[in-house]
Amino acid sequence: MTRVLFEPTGPYHRTLEEGLASIGLPMVKVNLRQARRFDEATGRIFKSDRIDALMLACYGTLLEPVARQLRSDLQNRLDELVSARRSLMRDRTATINRLKTLTIDLLQRHARHRL
Repeated sequence: MTRVLFEPTGPYHRTLEEGLASIGLPMVKVNLRQARRFDEATGRIFKSDRIDALMLACYGTLLEPVARQLRSDLQNRLDELVSARRSLMRDRTATINRLKTLTIDLLQRHARHRL
């Protein structure tokens, strides 16, 4: 069965997904953690784009991952919103923690203003 395997690379893989879907090629967005574990299990030490491509080809041949449908624009937008919220929550937590140790009044006001 022909299918294209790729590792998601932030927002850049969306263009690839849309292009593959437009020409009807089945695609598999490979979980990075699973791909790395597969690579480690084969004993490869060196990393390069060529080796990564060979690893993905072996991964696809041996494990035959299931091709998925293209995510809708709404799903992509919701995912982006969730990601932005997580980032804001991490920033909030860091600012709260920093505020506990600040001694300079100006920096304390700035941190409170950020919150």
